[in-house]
Amino acid sequence: MFDCPISFRMRRRKRVRALLLSAIDRLISCLEFCQELSQGPWKMWLFVILILGLLYASVWRIFLYDPCDSSLIRKQLCSQYHTGEVSGTLCYPMCIQNVQFFSYCEATEYEKSFVWHQTKFKVAMIDESVPWWNLQEGTLISEFRGQVSSFLQQKLGHSIYEDVTDKLLLYADFNEDGKLSLAEAQSLWRLIHIHEFLLLFIFQKSSTFPNINGTCGHFYGFQHAPIPRLYDKQPNSWLSKLFTNSYKWEFPHWAKRARVTLGIVEFSMDIYEEQGTKFLMCNISPLNFGITFDYEAMLTSTKDIASASSIKTLLHNQTCYSDSDCLYSKHCQSQCDRRTGRCSGEIIQPTLWFICDIIRDYLLFDAPKHLYYELKRLLGKCSSLSMKGDNADLKHAVVYHDLKSFLWKEIQYRPDA
Repeated sequence: MFDCPISFRMRRRKRVRALLLSAIDRLISCLEFCQELSQGPWKMWLFVILILGLLYASVWRIFLYDPCDSSLIRKQLCSQYHTGEVSGTLCYPMCIQNVQFFSYCEATEYEKSFVWHQTKFKVAMIDESVPWWNLQEGTLISEFRGQVSSFLQQKLGHSIYEDVTDKLLLYADFNEDGKLSLAEAQSLWRLIHIHEFLLLFIFQKSSTFPNINGTCGHFYGFQHAPIPRLYDKQPNSWLSKLFTNSYKWEFPHWAKRARVTLGIVEFSMDIYEEQGTKFLMCNISPLNFGITFDYEAMLTSTKDIASASSIKTLLHNQTCYSDSDCLYSKHCQSQCDRRTGRCSGEIIQPTLWFICDIIRDYLLFDAPKHLYYELKRLLGKCSSLSMKGDNADLKHAVVYHDLKSFLWKEIQYRPDA
């Protein structure tokens, strides 16, 4: 599966460390010898040695320090794999073929991520003492299916998830032998408790969601966007302080931007209704979307996507004095019923309302003159969208269809798109 050259990062670290130590030892010996010859002040030589020590510490911090403890993570996962506790398509290349997926580390309190080639790998920081971490040995497939279905009901809201459950159990058969071992079931069970993985799996048919590229226990990899953000209005550069619109200078050609925008608009519809459940993105910004080499939009963060049902459960009947008290997140807000002093739990605006807001800057800038005003009118129709009322779904579908049709008509025959 993985035929790329194996990284020798860990061996290189040891070699570099040994070379540095050897070089410093020789320098110190040389300095001592020179001191005896010159009878110079010993303080000067001590200062030189101190500088060399600081240099070594700096090199170690940059090239040898491992803030993500990747070697420990790999050791633990491989130990669990060899003892039959976990399974997955990444286990064999990582633990037997010694493929080093751990590079370009980023660490947070909740997860550690690594980029290897064009794939991002993540491992969630979960307390392994939690009761649900390990499945009971002897659990029947029918019992496990029920556990998965109940979890989806709890996580996503009341609906029928038979199709998702079937696909999850089929995916968990990593060796494709038609059976589900304890290691395979346990790995799936841990993975679906990771919010990002569950959403990536549910929306694998959507072109905007990254493809899952494999798993090993609760370690998983997925497609990585080469350009990790659509644009940034607040880049930290002296140029942005002089020219407030300098971020637009890096925009691709308009036709390519239209292609990217089409993908983002389709994303808003992909999550609007899936498996009988509405999903919402509750913090939408240009930083949530990246661009592939083919100028396709790709989601770079799923942490703010949640089902409308789960949001309603949290907000419904919450005490309030104004609408600001009924705020789930930046872009997910319900209304306060001042007669009862309770939140309704119904979200006011759909995701497409906010999508139009972030693509307005991106699409109208330098747009062809014969398209500008029609495009502006279509984006303006988004401001009338609401999730309330009997015709809310119909209005949403009309705005989505008009915007998608307009963009597709303009780029389908353009060679520069």
